[in-house]
Amino acid sequence: MKCARSAFGLGLVLSISASGFGNGNETPWKEYAFPTDGFAITLPHVPEPHPAVVFPDATAYTVELPGREDCKMVLRVTRRPRDYSIFVRALRDGILQGKDPDTDAASLKDLSTDGHPGFEYLRKVNARYTSLDRYYCVNGRLYAFSAGWLSAFLFPEAAKRILVSFRFLGSDSHP
Repeated sequence: MKCARSAFGLGLVLSISASGFGNGNETPWKEYAFPTDGFAITLPHVPEPHPAVVFPDATAYTVELPGREDCKMVLRVTRRPRDYSIFVRALRDGILQGKDPDTDAASLKDLSTDGHPGFEYLRKVNARYTSLDRYYCVNGRLYAFSAGWLSAFLFPEAAKRILVSFRFLGSDSHP
């Protein structure tokens, strides 16, 4: 299962770390569209897309998340279309079969964005951190979110806001 977690990195990256919430210097949240990668998302400031170092076929978007220094959020989308359905199905089946003791199979939820099915689940990253991972396959591209935070705290509200705002672009984004 550890290899499967690494494999999802064939996609687009949104790294988020927190700082400075409530200091009076907040910028208004705004929706940013990324037509090349087929999505739009609301963020506290414009991210700077760059190639993902670890995953050569990915674009990375880095954004600071206000209010939570313990939070890191990653969104990956692949650049070249491929059939990721086998990978996603194997990952989901592995979760349901309990193949990774650090993954909470009971937390697995099916979801949909703009008519595209996806799923998310919780996993223990290490003794201190928890992660929520979310996956979609759309038009041959893999979209993968991973939001990690200190386990002693609740899931960051700003990360929820980002996840809820995510949408696919274009008329061909519907199944």
